[in-house]
Amino acid sequence: MVDLSMVIPGFRPHRWVEVYNTSLQSCTRYSFEIIFVGPYPPPDELKDNPQIKYIEDWGTSTRCAQIGILHASSDIFARLDDDAFFFPDGLNHAMDLYKTVGKKDMVALRYREGENFGGEFFPDKSYLAKTSYHTLEFIRTLKKKHRPNYHFEQLNIPEHYLIAPLILMDKNYFIELGGFDCVFEHLAWANHDFCYRIQRDGGQIHLSPVEVSNINQICDVTHVERVPIETAVHTHDGPLLKEMQKDPNIVNRIRIDFDNWKQSPEVWARRFPNGKER
Repeated sequence: MVDLSMVIPGFRPHRWVEVYNTSLQSCTRYSFEIIFVGPYPPPDELKDNPQIKYIEDWGTSTRCAQIGILHASSDIFARLDDDAFFFPDGLNHAMDLYKTVGKKDMVALRYREGENFGGEFFPDKSYLAKTSYHTLEFIRTLKKKHRPNYHFEQLNIPEHYLIAPLILMDKNYFIELGGFDCVFEHLAWANHDFCYRIQRDGGQIHLSPVEVSNINQICDVTHVERVPIETAVHTHDGPLLKEMQKDPNIVNRIRIDFDNWKQSPEVWARRFPNGKER
């Protein structure tokens, strides 16, 4: 058994060699595997690599992550992105911290964004639910839609709650909580929902001591690859989570059915309108 399973919903196989090569420098003190889950097979350079697993799935990124975690060999997994490279020793430091926390706890893997090495640094407040990018953007959107008095407090989320876009935690506890709710198409809001649930159950979120990765995501919202993500996040997932959070009984939402991914469509129609077509 390896020390760490890196689970990556994979839609960009042209980036996977860099993902693998930089992970070798980031995780030198722990053995690992990388599980790519998505519609496209690994490039030739990785096909016979014993550290690489590939699971074909055409579903949403949330469904792909859930499936990948289910197949993790290690009891510890990290949910990561495939449009990224990893900083030297970043995963080493995150794993070192994880070894000191409780079973219900999670390590939020700090990251940067941008095309250049180093990217944009995200301050601690970006990992606070109240001041995270998606929360602020969602509230701004509501205020534009004639809801000028809308406030964070209406979401029934304690002000001290943290969120973790990239996570490192115990696989069995993740499954016990039901993992991600695959009713969300994208992991952005699914991460929020899961982080709220883990904290309601008494778990804590710890920020990794250093940045682990740099995400080179496409920021042009009109790009053909970005449009289905933007639509899923802002027109489907965000409003859905808002409605869920308005219910005062949301404070009791902790455990859900892990097999909920089976109710998620086998093909993410928003991203693959022509079905399983490569």
